[in-house]
Amino acid sequence: MSTSHAPVSQIERLRKQLLTDATDPVSVAREALDHANSNCSRNVYLAQDRAWTLAEAGALSQRFHDASRRPLLYGLPVSLKDCFDLAGFPTTCGSRFYAEHNGVAPADSWVAERLRSHGAVITGKTHLHQLAYGITGENSDYGDCTQPRNAAWLTGGSSSGAAASVQEGSAVAAIGTDTGGSIRCPAALCGLAGYRS
Repeated sequence: MSTSHAPVSQIERLRKQLLTDATDPVSVAREALDHANSNCSRNVYLAQDRAWTLAEAGALSQRFHDASRRPLLYGLPVSLKDCFDLAGFPTTCGSRFYAEHNGVAPADSWVAERLRSHGAVITGKTHLHQLAYGITGENSDYGDCTQPRNAAWLTGGSSSGAAASVQEGSAVAAIGTDTGGSIRCPAALCGLAGYRS
């Protein structure tokens, strides 16, 4: 599992605000979603459902009134690369063929289940180089993923939307995959920190 994320101080600051009720998961999710798909190609996310994400955030708020019981990732908006199953959403792997033939995922992948069980709010499923096989972030089916901060620059790949989601502020962290640089390259190109574990 690999992650691309915003500066740790930003995550720590938001986490503290959530744990002390200075803000709440629904407000955080709403603000994150307002930034979604802000790149010129409007394709940071290949699958997203605003109502579903806000409902997930609301359920967290109701479940954890007691701040001392809140899980580690409580209320943090995290995006998920569209090669991991998320129940109720298609998994395209950046390919329209997969989208048309795989249908909707009946259950969460391990990583999605772990994120949700630790209190993360998933903001959607992000763009990737087709079949996660490429380093540029170009995609003939869903369009090239350009950087939200500069329409002339590609994000890099294959975890293109992962980096773009953090850069645009629709997520404070993003889950990607990395075999040969697929999270580290987009993170570097987008001015972010990327970790491969």
